Formats: sequence, C-alpha cells, structure tokens
Amino acid sequence: MSIFADKLKQLYQVFVIYMPQLSSSDGKWFVVQTKSRCEKKVYQQLIDAGYQAYLPLQTTWRVWSDRKKKVELPLIPSVLFVENPDVNKERIYALSGVYNILNIHGKIGVVRQVEIDHLRLLCDNDIAWEQVDLVRYQKGDAVEIKAGAFKGHIATAIEDMNTYRVLLKIESLGTGFVVNLPKNQVSRI
Repeated sequence: MSIFADKLKQLYQVFVIYMPQLSSSDGKWFVVQTKSRCEKKVYQQLIDAGYQAYLPLQTTWRVWSDRKKKVELPLIPSVLFVENPDVNKERIYALSGVYNILNIHGKIGVVRQVEIDHLRLLCDNDIAWEQVDLVRYQKGDAVEIKAGAFKGHIATAIEDMNTYRVLLKIESLGTGFVVNLPKNQVSRI
C-alpha cells in the first residue's frame, strides 16, 4: 500500500475518532487521486460531467520576493471526493488529470458522509487546526533519527507519547541510553 493511501487512512481515522457526528445522511463518497496540482481542474471536469464532487480547500498566504498573495490550496494534495461509489468509474478515469481511484483490499475505499462533513467544517470555518502525522511505532521498531545531535543514528523505539522515546544502543559496551526526541526527528526504517 502506498504512503499516500496510508496517510489518507490515518486522516480518515482522525475524523472518526476525534470529531462528533454532524450529519445523519447515509451518503457515501469515494476518493479520486489526481496527478500533482490537477485537483481543481479534475474537480471542475467532474462537476461539468454531472458528478457530485467535493474538493476541500484551505486558504493560505504565499509569499514571493515581490508580493504576498492569498491562495486556495487543496487540504489533502492530489485528493478529491466523489459521491456515490456506484457511479460509472470508467468515465472518471477518462478525465484529464485523474490518476487513480483509491482501493482498499480490492474494493473501492468508501468515505462516509460524516467525514466529508468534518472536512467541510475544517475548510469552511475559521477554526484553528493543525495536521498531525499519525505514524505510530511499535515498541522495538528500528527508527532513524533525521535531525539534531543524533542525526543519522539508528535507534529502537521504546514508547510513543508527545515525543518518541528511543533507545540508543552501544552494543560494544553492553549499554544504551534512552532519549526523548520530537516526532519530526524520527522516521521508521
């Protein structure tokens, strides 16, 4: 499974666990993956073709050397949602800029209406939020330290809290040291 699909599933889990149900609708949606930076183009093609589609956008400021501009960017790069998983998918694949339709274990990945409502809440309201990486390490996983004084060292994950506790082994001396590191400094090998 791709990193993209893993991140999308993790995002999906965040909405299920941490946000209240907003809608009682039984609408089902599926995920259309687009080529890089083609989200708005594919979204417009889907709307023009009569599909019910949703592209979550976030407004942000971009700064260049000569100007500052407010732009709308996709909340989830290369992803948009189409209602009704039973529609004709061949027509969607034929659209310019479409890369794939997300499949999980050979079946179309379904996103519930409540998750779409959660995305709309995030995008349509002035709510302070931040995206978090939901990568979890199991006790004993080998990890590489990506930054800081221990950059490039291999360690063993011990515990996952707000920071990662890792064990730096010095096998030749038969000892090790437990270090707390920020999550952005650790990656799985």
